[in-house]
Amino acid sequence: MVLQEKVEAVVMLCDTVELNRPKCHQYWPKDNSPDSAITSRDGNIKVRFVDTEALDDNHLIRTRLQVSSDNPKRQANVRHFHWRRWPDRGVPMNHLAALRLLFYIGKYKPIVVHCSAGIGRTGTIVMIYLAQNALRAGQRLDFYELVADLRRQRAGSVQTLDQYLYIYSVFLRYAKNKAEGGKIRVDVEAIDKLIQAISKRIYKPPRR
Repeated sequence: MVLQEKVEAVVMLCDTVELNRPKCHQYWPKDNSPDSAITSRDGNIKVRFVDTEALDDNHLIRTRLQVSSDNPKRQANVRHFHWRRWPDRGVPMNHLAALRLLFYIGKYKPIVVHCSAGIGRTGTIVMIYLAQNALRAGQRLDFYELVADLRRQRAGSVQTLDQYLYIYSVFLRYAKNKAEGGKIRVDVEAIDKLIQAISKRIYKPPRR
């Protein structure tokens, strides 16, 4: 798929193992050791490690990969972005990390985004991406309609209420930063109250 669609970046939002359960196959090489290259079963496609870099206090790992096939015209240099420790059906503790991820991948197209099921964490990031594009285009943001449209294309996208609220929280912080930088006019105090209310909901302590 990467070669067929000429993918430039892959975003992985899950870990290979979560809560002692396998979630995703280790489909890319993590180092340049002699036996690290990954080859397809038919031997036609090979993935090689180029280099890697830790971003955002090691929460995000960027790895450059070289994908080659037996056809010399079908080769690709791919950036693999692995966001680690995002809990399944949950939300990250860092709200601005999502915007930083989108900044890192902004110059690459097309992009593949995946998690374990491909709807919760993936749907959340795709929603933030769509909302950011709508905002840049000067369109009115309607998160409910954006999620509804996304679900028409990928059923079950944005699995939980907490993930839906996380999307709001990311953009509230984004608006606050823009306001503090003098780029837009918003009621920062009102935004702070909304952020606090959402945080109490999505980061509530577990029941005993």
